[in-house]
Amino acid sequence: LRLLDPALQVDARLVRSLVRAQRLQLPLLPALVAGADQPLELAARLQLPQQQQRWLQQMQELSTWLQANTGEDAWTGWTAEEWCDALEQQAWGAEAVALLVSQNPPQRRPLLHWWGRWRHYTSPLTAGELLAQGWQPGPELGAELQRLRRQGLRAMR
Repeated sequence: LRLLDPALQVDARLVRSLVRAQRLQLPLLPALVAGADQPLELAARLQLPQQQQRWLQQMQELSTWLQANTGEDAWTGWTAEEWCDALEQQAWGAEAVALLVSQNPPQRRPLLHWWGRWRHYTSPLTAGELLAQGWQPGPELGAELQRLRRQGLRAMR
């Protein structure tokens, strides 16, 4: 590991990070690289697939964003709706979030909730059901579906 990155050799959390990554069904090599001091440089040197390099880049962007925007403990009061808004507006991939979760950041718990549950939540009514209620196809229908999803997310923990 010292040949790859000296930080990996002394990382006491390395095995735990890899176990988390495996549970999240991530490939283990990008999860290993995520713990390096310079993960993007190491990923390029190891010639990881472009998709996995994108995950690592998004993971770093997400980590930087979290440090800049969630404060010390300010994020603890965030709702599922606020987490979904923050993560989905930035368009970070689920794999990038899972890679960060495997590294055990302070925000691990809400990130894991988003990854496993909140991102899959949809409006309780489908577009077909809204059309049957008299809605017309178009942007208003999409906005109503989004409003119903957000309403449901507000009720989640």
